[in-house]
Amino acid sequence: MNSRVQILAHPRGRRYDVRLGLRADWDVVARAAAQRDMALEIDSWPDRQDLDVENLRAVAAAGTRVAIDTDAHKAEELGFVGFGLAAAIRAGIRMDRVVNFMPVNELRAWARESPQMARRIWARAGGTLRI
Repeated sequence: MNSRVQILAHPRGRRYDVRLGLRADWDVVARAAAQRDMALEIDSWPDRQDLDVENLRAVAAAGTRVAIDTDAHKAEELGFVGFGLAAAIRAGIRMDRVVNFMPVNELRAWARESPQMARRIWARAGGTLRI
């Protein structure tokens, strides 16, 4: 994982009726993201719903942060956030792991510290990905 990434967007890249999305061991991905204090995106767009509830259960178990977004291109699409929020709740993601709900001072601190922590982990691993 790139040490400069704080939020991994479109983790699977899936779209209904277009592509299935990336097949990965989501338990491993979630643990690696949690170790680096990286967030995974919950894309609430109805045609994506990426990550789905099954993947999000692995995220919840690992204690990984998530960022819920709508992928909206128009104002009326902002309401899609409810799909992502519902998926997070169904998967058991705790509210304190959702970056959208972080107090501003904590969000700013995370935004500053997260890349630095990831670079330290990366350096200890000799610059190689070790999950």
